[in-house]
Amino acid sequence: SIIGSNSIETAGELYAIDLNNIIKPHNLRKKRLFDFAASMLFLVFSPLILLFIPSKKRAFQNIISVLLGIKSWVGFYYRTDVNTKGLPLLKRGILSWCLVNCKENDPPEKIEKTNLIYAKDYKMVTDLDILIKGIRFIGKT
Repeated sequence: SIIGSNSIETAGELYAIDLNNIIKPHNLRKKRLFDFAASMLFLVFSPLILLFIPSKKRAFQNIISVLLGIKSWVGFYYRTDVNTKGLPLLKRGILSWCLVNCKENDPPEKIEKTNLIYAKDYKMVTDLDILIKGIRFIGKT
């Protein structure tokens, strides 16, 4: 919440900002539904999709892990020099926003910021965008 005023003559008002954070129960359900649906589509189209993935065996293992609920398609980007305190506990992600949009030498602060933005304002369409952009990486982790 933010307490503020529109002018110096009036008392402050409470402004509540509704954050759509990822740990809300309905967002966790949407995330799991997305993971399940994407995994089913990957299984159905795996003969075609796996043609473009370098590590086919690992990609297939990841599809099964997400389907069973062990992993998620999209999660946080972890690096040893990145502060992950304050992030909610989620299943390990195969992909992340930073994996598809950041460079190896990006400063830890940028990665921390993108992790926080993902956690604070979750949208299923963001997961879809990350999955589409990062489909070539589904066999990496």
